[in-house]
Amino acid sequence: MSVRPVVAILGGTGLLGQHFSNIFLKEFKHTFAEVRVLSRDPTSPKAQDLAKAGAVLYKFDQANLSRTLDEAFAGVDVIVDVLSTGFIPEEVNNSVIEAAARSPAKVYILSEWGLDHPRLDFGGHKLNFWAAKQKVAAHARALLRGKKVIGVYTSAFLELVFRPGMFNWWKVPSDVYECTGPSSQRVTFTSMDDIARATARLALLAADPATASQVPDEVRIAGTTASVEEIRDSIVRRTGKEGVIKCNDLEEERKQIAAGAGENMFLYVRVAAGEGRIDYSKENVNELVNPGQSLWKWKAVDDELREVISLNLNK
Repeated sequence: MSVRPVVAILGGTGLLGQHFSNIFLKEFKHTFAEVRVLSRDPTSPKAQDLAKAGAVLYKFDQANLSRTLDEAFAGVDVIVDVLSTGFIPEEVNNSVIEAAARSPAKVYILSEWGLDHPRLDFGGHKLNFWAAKQKVAAHARALLRGKKVIGVYTSAFLELVFRPGMFNWWKVPSDVYECTGPSSQRVTFTSMDDIARATARLALLAADPATASQVPDEVRIAGTTASVEEIRDSIVRRTGKEGVIKCNDLEEERKQIAAGAGENMFLYVRVAAGEGRIDYSKENVNELVNPGQSLWKWKAVDDELREVISLNLNK
C-alpha cells in the first residue's frame, strides 16, 4: 500500500504480545509507519527495550481507560489485541472495543490466538474461557461495523508444548508420550514468532483497500503439523532414549466432558486433537500471508525439538 499503516498493539509486553512487538518492530519496521505498544507498565525493562527498538509506548491505564485508549488509538489504522480475553474483566474488553469503534482504525484483530473454538462442538458443553471469547467477538463485530474484524486461530503455541511451563504437554525426552485417540492423528502447532509474522501480514493486507477483500473474517494458521508418533520418533532420533506411547480412550474422555468437565481445558483439547479437529494443515491462510514460504520459513516441530534438546543438554 502507498501509505504505511500505524498499528497499536494491546498487551505488547505479555507472553505472546512481546513476540508481536518485536516482530513488528524488527522484521516489519519498514512496512508500518509507527508501532504503538500499550502496556500496564511502560517503565518495565521489557517496555523500555521495545522503546529502544522504536516502539511508541502508551500506558494501559485501567483507572482512566477510555481516555488513555482514545489517546493511543488516535490516528491508528490497525489495532491488534493481544490481551488475555476470557481472563480479563468484561468491562475492560468492552472499553477496548468501544474505543476501537471511536477510532479511525480500519482493522481490529481480535485476541484469539489459539484453537478455532467456535467450530468445536462438545454437545453443548463449552469452556467459560471460550464462551467469553465468543461474547467479545460478537460484541466487536456488532459494534465495529464498517471496520475489518479478524479472528486468527493458530492451534497450540509450539514453544509451550515442549518447554517446561503451564502448557508443557510432553517432557523431552520422556518415558511416556500420552495422547487421546489414535497416535497417528496429526495436530497443528504454531510458533509465537510465526503467529506474529502472519498477523503482521494480515494487518497489512487488511489495511490496504486493494487487498482487504482477500482476508477472511476468521482465519487459521498452520505453522507445523505432526502426530504423537512423529514427535516421539523425532525425539528418539535425537536423544536415543526410547519412549512408549499411551493412547487414552477417546470415547471415555468425551463422556467425561458430557458428565461435566468444568474448566479442564486440557481434556477438551485432548478430545479435539484425537478427533482430528485441530489439524489445520488442509484449511489455512498460509499461502496468503507467506506465499511459498518466500517471506519466512515456518518453524517445524523438529526445529523446536532440536532447540529444546540442545537447551536440556547444556543445562
